[in-house]
Amino acid sequence: MKLFIANANIVSENEVLPNCSLFSENGQIVDFGKIKAPNDAKVIDAKGALLLPAFVDIHTHGCLNCDFSDGDIF
Repeated sequence: MKLFIANANIVSENEVLPNCSLFSENGQIVDFGKIKAPNDAKVIDAKGALLLPAFVDIHTHGCLNCDFSDGDIF
């Protein structure tokens, strides 16, 4: 799937890129910045919203009814 997000303020590692766009294909970022939408992409207008990378919280104390601090092996 080709996805084009337009009119976004893209948060990068060192700065916020105002009024930019992002193009992704099959879940992978292909390009971003002051770019044009490909003809066959689904276009979403971000209307000036912030566009940030996915954040994954790897902090955990356990899962599936187990607590890592118990020291038990399942």
